[in-house]
Order: sequence, then structure tokens, then C-alpha cells
Amino acid sequence: MKLFFKYCKEIWKENKALVSLIYFFTILLACIEITLPLLFKFFIDKTREGIGGGAFALYIFLYTCCLLAGNFLNVFWYQLLDKAGGIILLRVRNKIFKSIANAPFQKISNTGREKIKNILFNDTMSVFSSLTLFGIRIFSNLLMLSLFLIFISALNPVLGALLLLMSGAGFLISLAARKTIKKNSQNVNTELKKTNALTNYFIDSIELFKTNDLEGYIEEKHEKLLKNFIKIARKNDFIQVFLKNLLTNINMVFTLLALSLVIVLSKNTSTGDLLFLFFISNMIFSFSTQTEQLISSFYANLPAFEHIEEILKLGKKDSEEKFLKWETLQSLAFENFSFCYNQDNDEKPKTAQMPEPLLNNFNMTFYPGDRVRICGKNGSGKSSLLKLLAGLLEASSGSILINGKNIKEYSSQFKKNKILYISQDEFILNETTENYFEVMKTGLTAKDITSFLKTWDFSKTKTDEDLLNFILEDNAKNISGGMRKKLLALKLFARAKEADIILIDEIEAGMDVETVKRYRSERNKLLGSSQEKIIFEIAHTEDEDDFFTRLLKIGSGKDIKLIDCMTTTQF
Repeated sequence: MKLFFKYCKEIWKENKALVSLIYFFTILLACIEITLPLLFKFFIDKTREGIGGGAFALYIFLYTCCLLAGNFLNVFWYQLLDKAGGIILLRVRNKIFKSIANAPFQKISNTGREKIKNILFNDTMSVFSSLTLFGIRIFSNLLMLSLFLIFISALNPVLGALLLLMSGAGFLISLAARKTIKKNSQNVNTELKKTNALTNYFIDSIELFKTNDLEGYIEEKHEKLLKNFIKIARKNDFIQVFLKNLLTNINMVFTLLALSLVIVLSKNTSTGDLLFLFFISNMIFSFSTQTEQLISSFYANLPAFEHIEEILKLGKKDSEEKFLKWETLQSLAFENFSFCYNQDNDEKPKTAQMPEPLLNNFNMTFYPGDRVRICGKNGSGKSSLLKLLAGLLEASSGSILINGKNIKEYSSQFKKNKILYISQDEFILNETTENYFEVMKTGLTAKDITSFLKTWDFSKTKTDEDLLNFILEDNAKNISGGMRKKLLALKLFARAKEADIILIDEIEAGMDVETVKRYRSERNKLLGSSQEKIIFEIAHTEDEDDFFTRLLKIGSGKDIKLIDCMTTTQF
């Protein structure tokens, strides 16, 4: 609850005019809600007294206008809530985006991508609902209940007490009914999931059923589960319908009591008074049950605030923002460097035994002009080494030094520009081809893009416009793996000029022979004579490639060899 009020306070500070307008219309709608029954009573009383056709038409017209005005105000009120909700969603999600972008990659991995996805969608929507629909409507309903009860109590204290009792009973009965309905609904969902699991199980194992005599097996299992599901569903429907009707019946009983009380207390009760009371009693009972439902939903959403705060804490900086930059790259060194998985900086290993390190007490220095080929078996730590340099993983011990200073001391934004990382599983944004290269800050013109893609046989049938407007969907799953690598190669060549440290993870994997030749030729022409950059490229094979000046062979732990390719070709 504390976090809810914290968010309310922040939203009020940033959007005072909008929040004030929402509450103004909330109060205005509450006044209209209580005015409408009074107008109805007035109209009925005047009709009973006897009025002419013109006056009758005028009263009908005025009452209709009031209904329409209330309707339009209600629509506008909901639009204001939607506007406020949009501001809240934008604000909360932007804070989460920023926190995730600033958080250490290890913490994000430990939290889990699926959990973060769920928080970004479900929990932010829950916060949206709590701060707008639930929070404001609870206030609105309580305000209207208070106005109705105060108004009735002023006219008749005994009747006011009865209606207060009626609203309390409606709230408690709705609360009790909701718990029972929720429990039974969960039972129905559990049984439904069992039947769904069985049908999926059948489809997943279709080869087994086609090659073995299992006639009648799935039908028998399905019939048994379905019978149990229908049994639970019938029980749930009985309870749900019974409780729903019970609420209506209790409402009618309270309304009857209220009407009887008015008739007994006042012998001269008019038809308008009775109809007015009928509407008021129904509205009070309705508002009380609605309020209970809103409060239940509100409390169910409160954990969402805690989940969001958990993610926001990931990106909180432990120290002041770094502004350090290097003018010219002079060296890149690993100093007493060790790394192993299943260990982050905040927690001890969860297993009693320390996992074997991928890199153990690694000491090595590289200089501008070094073009390093990294080889090793799967799981030896090749990709991890590049991720450590890119800042996606953190050392278990030791340091990475650039120009003698810890890599952590340099500005994060500066490193993103000066350290170019091309991952073997790099995510490709859902954009058109032209927009993708623009967002990736390659500086390529439309002509550059189409010229490259045509030269590299990205498509032999598409026009220049088609190539630029081609939409990369769902992480570019609508193109082949080889075509993905061509896009990454273009990104590499376009951004390599600005970068001082280039990290390439198996870009040749998935390329055909001709594309590999073209890639190496372009790479050698662009970067082969550079003496200002340090380049690391992971290769799956150790075939001859005179681009590299050094070969880094990674075994396990301390079994790491650095070979000068200019003096020997023996690995």
C-alpha cells in the first residue's frame, strides 16, 4: 500500500492539472447520480398532480437531457482515465527500460527474462488499473454512497440507518461470495488444464499412436478427464448462479423493507417518493457490491508495485556516473582475471562446490594492430570472453584494463561507441531494412544499403525500394540464417571505422562458401592494415586466414595459448 501512495504522489506532482480534472469530474458525476433520482421523483409527482401535454413533454425533454449530459460526462471521465493511464504506463515502462539498460547483465540474467517480460506487461497493466480504474472508481463509489446516505439520513434518520445497514450487508455478502466463486473457478481451471494437457499430449506423440496399437487409449483417458471437468463445472455454475441470484434477492428484500418502512412512517407517501426510494436503495446496494469487487481487485494488484520496484532497483547505480574516455587506444590487458558461471557479484554460489572456472588467473595484454583469432572447443569460454569485454558479464576476480585503467571506470555510453560487439545470436530489431541500419547508427545511406545487399546477393528479385522497405519480423525469422549474417556483416563494416575494439562472434557460421570469401575479402580490405584497433574474432575452424596476427587457443582454466601467427602456423 505504501508503494501505491508513493506512485500517486509522484503522478500528482507531474500531472496536477489532469489529476485535478479527473477528481473534479468524479465529484460532478456523483452529484449527477444523486440528482437524477430527484428529477425522476419530481417528474412523477408532477405527473400525478396533473400537468398538460406541453409541460409533460418539457419534463421528459429535460430529464432526457440530464441523462445524456451524465452519459457524455461519464464518457469524458473515462477518456481522462485512459489519458492518465497512458501517462502512467509510459512513465513506469520507461523507468523499467532505463533500469534494465543500466543494470549489470548478470543481474538481468539472474532475474530471468520471462519474469521481466511478465512484469513489463502484466504488472505494469496492473499498476495502470490500480491507479486509474480501481483507485478512482473506489473513491467515486464511496463518495456517491456517502452522498446518498447523508441525503437520505437528513430526510429520515431511521431510513438512513437501514440503508447504511443495507450497504454494509451488500459489501460483506459480495466479499463472501467472491471468495467462494474464486475458489471454485480455480478448481474448474485446474481440470480444464488437465484436459488441454491431454489433447496436447496426443498431438505431440502422434508418431507413437501411428506406429503402435493404442486404439481406445486416448479416448478412454479423455472421457475420464472430461467427465470430471463437467462435474466440477456444474458444481461451480450452481454455486456461482445461486450466489449471484442470492445477491439480487437480498437486494429486493432490503428494498422491500425500505419501502415498507417509508409507508409505515409516512402515510402520505407519494408514488414519486416510493420510486425514488426504490432507485436509491438499488443504487446503494449496487455501489456497495461494486466497491467490494473493486477493493478486492485493487488488493490483488498490489504485488505488482513490489515487482516493478524490484526491477527498478536493478539499475540503481552504486556510484557516480562515469565520464572517463580514452583519447587513443594504447593497450587492452587481462590482469589476474578469472571467470565462472553460476556466480554473480552479490551472491555466493548456490552450490556447495565452486564451479570450475572457464578462465582462471588469466594474464595477457593486447595492443592496437592485434587481430586475434579465438579458437577452442564448445563451452571453453570463447563467447564468454567477448561478453566480458562487451560488459555483458563480470569477472569473478581480477580486472580488464584499457590503457592501464579498469574498464569499469570508463563512460558506458562511450564504450558502446568504441567497443563494437557482433554476437552470433544478435537480436535483429523488427524494422524495415533501412530503418534497422538507421537505428543501429551505421550512418549508411539508402544507396549504401541497397548496393551492399545486391552485391552480397541478399535478394535477386527485389528492387531497391523493396530491399529498403523489407520488414524484418520477429527477430528476422522471416529470412534465412545466412541472410541474417549478411545484415550483421554490413553493420560490422559500417560501424568498424568508429570502434577501437571489435568483437566478432562466429559471424561466418551460417554463411555459404562464396559469402565467407566475400566477407573475408571485405574485412581484410577494411581492417587488414589497421594499426589503431584491436580485433577479436571467434572462429569455429582453424583454416588458413592471413588476416589474423595472433591466435588465442582456449582450453580449460589456465590452458590458454597465445600464438603469434606472423612467426608460426603451428597450433
